[in-house]
Amino acid sequence: MVKIDKLKVAQCFEKAAKSYTEHAIAQKQICQNLIGLMQEHLSEKSLDNVFEIGCGSGNLSHLLMQHFAIKQLFLNDLYPEVQQHFSESKKIEWLIGDIEQLDFP
Repeated sequence: MVKIDKLKVAQCFEKAAKSYTEHAIAQKQICQNLIGLMQEHLSEKSLDNVFEIGCGSGNLSHLLMQHFAIKQLFLNDLYPEVQQHFSESKKIEWLIGDIEQLDFP
């Protein structure tokens, strides 16, 4: 079994955070495809609660907010600096830290 050093993973993502959005081409395409599938298969364009684990710079989060009316968006990531990629909103609740150690809302 491979042991993952979560602190090292968090440090690497934090170090690359400023350039991640620019270089995350595959991730952007995946997020756009997912939104397209959601629009195609969900009858409602409003969602009560959305919980995104590992939101990072917000590729998926921003598309979700753009295309759906979301009542409450729970966002998780390992480090609080990711919050800089989002404007303040009462709809967003942050759960910062290791998802395996946090209580889900």
